[in-house]
Amino acid sequence: MKIAVVALTRGGCTLAGKIAEVKDCDVFVLNKRQDNSSLHPEYRTFASLKDLFPEILSQYRAVVLIMALGIVIRTIGPYLQGKDQDPAILVMDEAGRFVVSALSGHLGGANQLASQLAEKIGAEPVITTSTDVQGIVAIDELARQLGWKVEPMERLTEVNAALANGSSVSLVTDCDYLEGKTLGGYPVSKAKTRLELENSIKVLVTNKTGHQLKKPFLHLRPPNLYLGIGCRKGIHYQKIEGAVLETLEKNRLSISSIKQVGTCTVKKEEAALQYLARRLEVPIKYFTPKELGETIDQFSLTRSRAVKERIGVEGVCEPAAMREAPTPILVVAKTVFPGITVAVAAATSI
Repeated sequence: MKIAVVALTRGGCTLAGKIAEVKDCDVFVLNKRQDNSSLHPEYRTFASLKDLFPEILSQYRAVVLIMALGIVIRTIGPYLQGKDQDPAILVMDEAGRFVVSALSGHLGGANQLASQLAEKIGAEPVITTSTDVQGIVAIDELARQLGWKVEPMERLTEVNAALANGSSVSLVTDCDYLEGKTLGGYPVSKAKTRLELENSIKVLVTNKTGHQLKKPFLHLRPPNLYLGIGCRKGIHYQKIEGAVLETLEKNRLSISSIKQVGTCTVKKEEAALQYLARRLEVPIKYFTPKELGETIDQFSLTRSRAVKERIGVEGVCEPAAMREAPTPILVVAKTVFPGITVAVAAATSI
């Protein structure tokens, strides 16, 4: 996690140097602080926090602000986006006595970073989130630990508040491989009926969409879907995106559960596929015709003579989806669009 450390004073600059010794970070110092010639050559200067915040909040996953908490409160508000987008924000006094987790304690990892940094420099971490104070794993903290996504974000506060106030919150799933496991202290079960789902506050661990429940609920999206894509050379990105979104919607699959995009090595220069992976924020894997052929044989997947004549293998999308998914099942078979084929595999083990 790349960290930005911001200092306003001489003492703050000294503390920033100590942090830089124990954490990989970039240090930003107010240019009115002192003669710039005495600064460490790798430190950067800035004229005002209002100029600096838009830059660092978009480029760093964690920001340590060595200044009064009041300055942060009065300045940072206009640049914040939301729980699922803001970086971890930590505030420290220039004497280095306290490390305050000020923002994005769970999803952003500020609580964890505050504890780690405090231990490294001999400070006291200050963590005020109710669930942490009570020793309860909040749902967004669980999601951060597992690398899962939370939806819808607007219900997160309600569910965490229920936890903090002692209400029962259950984890239920339609993923067989998760049934019976314990995640963050929460046992995971399978709900048998809709009524059972609606009897208490639920967190649904699923890659499916379309659940409409009366009680407050959240979705935790495990990244267990693998996209396989074949396409015509030079295809436009919007056509591929449209094909993927249509495939997911028709099959009630969440885009938030996509783990990776797979295709053939002959498509390494295909800009539309690279752009799709960036948009989905997932890696793209390129498999050789030999690897795809082995996977076709292993799982008895769809074969196409025409595809083999063009690229030397009898199929792309299905084997590209299945190739790296742990204990995979093909949940969406080869789906054909003009110039594009899409398939989706789901992992059935961790």
